[in-house]
Amino acid sequence: PMRLNFWRPLTNNDMGHRKATPKSEAEREILAGWIDAGARTILKKIKSEVVGGSVVVKTSLLIPAKDSKADITYTVRPTGAVEVDAQISIAEGTKNPPRVGMQFYIPAKMSEREWFGFGPVENYLDRREGARIGLFRTSIDKMFFRYIDPQEAGNTTDVRTASFIGGGSKLNIDALSKDSLFELSAYPCLPEDIEQAVHSHQLPRRDVNVVNVAAKNKGVGGIDSWGSEPEEAALVKSGKTYNLRFRISGE
Repeated sequence: PMRLNFWRPLTNNDMGHRKATPKSEAEREILAGWIDAGARTILKKIKSEVVGGSVVVKTSLLIPAKDSKADITYTVRPTGAVEVDAQISIAEGTKNPPRVGMQFYIPAKMSEREWFGFGPVENYLDRREGARIGLFRTSIDKMFFRYIDPQEAGNTTDVRTASFIGGGSKLNIDALSKDSLFELSAYPCLPEDIEQAVHSHQLPRRDVNVVNVAAKNKGVGGIDSWGSEPEEAALVKSGKTYNLRFRISGE
């Protein structure tokens, strides 16, 4: 199932932000509420109706972080395409989450990714001077860079359209407008695999790939690696509402 997601594996710079603790346990404790907040989200209200041949499902959700909430509308078209229109509000006074977006699994056989956005290498809001906008294609495995310390990797920003391809199938993800560009990443394993591994060879092969479609990801920082957060523009700030609008369709 597709669910809200507020977490990404920590980077070395994240770990340095709460220096001197193995695997940055202090940082994880501070942000612990966001790790499984998507899974713990409560459905407050749901309403469905048929509009012009499409099924529209409107949901209101309570996110377990103070008064955080989300309103998500799913529109199922006669073609089978599903449009997602989400307004995700992070309550003021909560710790800044590393990510605001949606997460779902696809079969491992869908091993190729194609996207129109920044590339061809991984990029983040504060790490894309060496990237350019274009149409790129590579494998999920190659795009997920295996750092010596397993950590967040493989993100791309300002994505207009993307596809996952393999096993005779194709899954398309498209921004619904020019104002709804999204960030996209895919892991060839589970996020918890990345955080639990000490070395990259310990990352297991799974029968799924994990897809992350985000309104915004926290940047990777790099001002230093022993305390500084990324610059303000690259933070996912609390007290704001984030919009995420995209279409999923198959071929």
